[in-house]
Amino acid sequence: MCKMWILPLFLAMIIPVQGNEVKVLTLRLSHVDSSIGYTEDGVINVMAGKDVTIEVIGVGLEEDSLIILSTAKMDAGDDCGQSNGTLLQTKHFKLKKGLSNYAINLKNEDIIYSSSQDTYHVCVKVGETFVHQGVNAEVSIKFYSRLMPVWLMIVLVTLLLCLSGLFSGLNLGLMALDQTELQIVIKTGTESEKSDAKSIMPVRALGNFLLCSLLLGNVLVNNTLTIMLDALTGGGGLIAVIGSTCGIVIFGEIIPQAVCSRHGLAVG
Repeated sequence: MCKMWILPLFLAMIIPVQGNEVKVLTLRLSHVDSSIGYTEDGVINVMAGKDVTIEVIGVGLEEDSLIILSTAKMDAGDDCGQSNGTLLQTKHFKLKKGLSNYAINLKNEDIIYSSSQDTYHVCVKVGETFVHQGVNAEVSIKFYSRLMPVWLMIVLVTLLLCLSGLFSGLNLGLMALDQTELQIVIKTGTESEKSDAKSIMPVRALGNFLLCSLLLGNVLVNNTLTIMLDALTGGGGLIAVIGSTCGIVIFGEIIPQAVCSRHGLAVG
C-alpha cells in the first residue's frame, strides 16, 4: 500500500515547478480502518456517510488553495466547468496544512452518493478555472454504500443472538440426557414428560451427528455475529469483538444454559 503514494511523493520532490504550474500528484489517507481504505487498484475507497481526512500531495499547492471533487471523467488539464452530461460535484474545499502535507476534511454531508457515479476526481483552482487532474487511481476517490440498511443489520444481529442462545441451550438440553434416561422417563414420567422424551428419542439416538450439528451451528452463528457487528459499527474491530463477546456470554451462554439446566427435557 505504501508504494501507491511513495512514487508520487518522490516525484513531487524532484519535479521543478514551472512558473505558476499547479498539479495534484496523489491523494493519501491519513488513516485506514474497516470502512476507509484502498481498492486493489490503489483508489481511495470510503464508505458513504463517513468523515475522512485526505492528504493532498502535489506541486504548486498552497494553504487555502481551492479544490473540488467531481464525477466528471476528463483529461488532465481540462476545465472542470466544461464537462457535458449529468455529474455530481462537491463544494469548494480549502487546503489546510497538516503534519506533513496539505489535507482536506470530507464530512458525510459533503458527498452525494450515487451507485452510478461513485468515483470522484480532483479539480484544483488555477487562476479563475478549476483544472481537472485526470482519472488516474492516485487522484480518485471511490465511495460505496452498506450492503444492507442499518435496521436490517440490527434485526439480523438480534436474530443471531437468539440462534446462539438456542444452539447453546439445545446442546445442554439434548446432550445432558442419554437414551437410558429417556427410556426411564417414557415409562415413569408424567404425560408431558413422556411426550417430550418420545420426541427427543429419535434425535438423541444420533448422538455424534447431533453434537457436531449443534457445535457447528453455534460456531457459525457466533462468527457471523462478530462480522455483522463490525459492519454495523464501522469500527476497526474492537467494538465488534467486545460487543459480540458480551452478547454471546450473556444471551448465548448464561441465560439459555440457566434455563435449560432446569427445563432440559422440555427445551429439547
